[in-house]
Amino acid sequence: MGTAIMEEAGDDPKLAQCLAILAGKSDEHKFAGLLMVTKHLQTEDESALQRIRKAVMDIAGISFFVRLLHTQGGGSGDGDNAAADGDGDISPFQALALNLISRYYVNQPTIDTYLAISHSFCQDISLAREFATTAVVSVVLDVLPTAVSTTNTVVLQDCVQIIHGLLSFDVLTTHSTWKDIVVREIHRCSVSTPVQNTSLTVLLSLLQASPTVSDNELAILCDSFAAISTPSSAKSVLQDFFLGTLGSYDRTLVHSNVMSLARGLFGAWPSHVHDDVARRDSSLQLLALLLSSCGSSAWLFQSDQPWVHIALQLAAIEAKLLLDDAESVLIDHVVTPTPAAADDIVLKRVCRLLPASYGILEAVLGGLMVDANTAALSHTTLLQLKDSLGQVFTVVIEFLTTCRDALASSNLTFPRNDLDPIVVATIRVLGAWMAEETDLLADQLVELVPFLVTFTPTSLPPIPSTDEQPWDSDDEADDLSTAPDPTDVVPFLLPGLLQLTASDAGAAAVATNDAVLQRIMQFTGVVCNQMIAAGNEGVGSLTMCMGIYLNVLLLASPTPASRRLLAKSVPVWQSLAVLTWRHVIALDPDMDDQNDHPSDMYLLLLHIAIVVALVQPSAMTSTTQLAACTKWIQQHAPSMACEDAYDLHMLALRVLK
Repeated sequence: MGTAIMEEAGDDPKLAQCLAILAGKSDEHKFAGLLMVTKHLQTEDESALQRIRKAVMDIAGISFFVRLLHTQGGGSGDGDNAAADGDGDISPFQALALNLISRYYVNQPTIDTYLAISHSFCQDISLAREFATTAVVSVVLDVLPTAVSTTNTVVLQDCVQIIHGLLSFDVLTTHSTWKDIVVREIHRCSVSTPVQNTSLTVLLSLLQASPTVSDNELAILCDSFAAISTPSSAKSVLQDFFLGTLGSYDRTLVHSNVMSLARGLFGAWPSHVHDDVARRDSSLQLLALLLSSCGSSAWLFQSDQPWVHIALQLAAIEAKLLLDDAESVLIDHVVTPTPAAADDIVLKRVCRLLPASYGILEAVLGGLMVDANTAALSHTTLLQLKDSLGQVFTVVIEFLTTCRDALASSNLTFPRNDLDPIVVATIRVLGAWMAEETDLLADQLVELVPFLVTFTPTSLPPIPSTDEQPWDSDDEADDLSTAPDPTDVVPFLLPGLLQLTASDAGAAAVATNDAVLQRIMQFTGVVCNQMIAAGNEGVGSLTMCMGIYLNVLLLASPTPASRRLLAKSVPVWQSLAVLTWRHVIALDPDMDDQNDHPSDMYLLLLHIAIVVALVQPSAMTSTTQLAACTKWIQQHAPSMACEDAYDLHMLALRVLK
């Protein structure tokens, strides 16, 4: 043994003396030897530490540490007659053993550094396997709750670091309740007043290292998040955990815990954390994730707190800041090019967070269309929501106007691949707002219509120039199914364009811009071909397209080129009218079931017939089938109780004469 000790100590005689005492037969010798080695050791060299740890293990043996772990009470001895005191306290021997195993030779570890410590037995992969035993793990899991309840942070850190070191071994699998114990102690720290922030931070590190939890454990963690009622920096860690894991769980499970998550999200945060950009970013993304998974129903609108207002303010503020950043980069490129590296940092953050902000805005807009949601809000809150939406979409329109002007500038050096995703996402959210609100900022929207409709990402072919006639002069309809696919932006704009073109200025913006009408016609052609092939696919989109044409023909004067394009589409629309009519009469030839509630197909038929008749007055009677379709329309009116459908039918009677 002496020769072996000298070899382990190398050329350090004092270390050899410490190891020789450690090799004594009694536990007293081992205690003294460990203390002397700890006091003597001053090196930070990991290779030396690893060699000395192995020497300590070879001399003291794993059995010594296990005896310490299982020794309760204040007495001493050789470990063979350990006596339990039964009071549930952590004995000095257990605390010493945990400390030795978890961070042997570490000088004054702190809460900020303990997880990075590589000087412990369990962080040394060559020795950790020796401690991956039930004898060790069972004591650690027994002591951990006591360490939390007694706020013994040092012992808790030791327990947690031991578990960290054993995560890669099967021993924790055999102790399947270890994660449940950790989760319940997280809850204990969260519900305490004030919250046990240090202990909570330590415990959450285990979730960061091993994030998989059961459904029941997830529910406890959600309750813990909601229960934190005093400022806690650890709450940010828990929020990041949810952000990284909720997407992997069933939506039903997430929905069942959404109220707890919302209470935590909109609850107490440390004042200094409010200025933390990373915390705000993760809050925004978590809120967007909850709305995506659970919708914006009762939990956001009908709670006892005005969460919808807070959610909208959060999304609106962040969206405005992000768009300001993107606009500044764009303007700088037109005026004075900025370093690409600086632009890249800004744009990456914009591209990462803008979808979350927009997702929240769209969810709020959709939720406001539900009567039960608006009924649950006060008149004051509704006005505040409308005001907030107006403010953020003012910024949205300003950003898109800047994009329009910048793209038209010959000085732009900004890469389109960086700009396109931001513009497409912005047009999409603007379209959602336009579907519900076109009176506010109507003049700005009308002015922006050409850019919105004709914007084409660089990944798609550009719209042909309209400086010269872009259509041939033959009388055959173009094969619109082969036209450039405009579905990246046009579908999002259709509801808003339908409302906007109901005004003279909006109708004129489409009627007098050949490229705008062409783009809508391209989309209509794609949907027409899909509907002819599939029967009833795209009825809603096609009805909106026809509604836009109807507004344009009634309220504005299309250019000659636009009239030619409309006329060339008539043969396709004639075929579609017959197909739609067949669907309507196949379902209910006498409209017995549709008199009070006309079907979507019937309303589409009326739109097509009116548009075709306005473009070419005789087109709806040019064939036997079309004449029969026209006669059927004239003979089958909806009930006057359906005011919109009845008015549309009356218009059809007038133009089909």
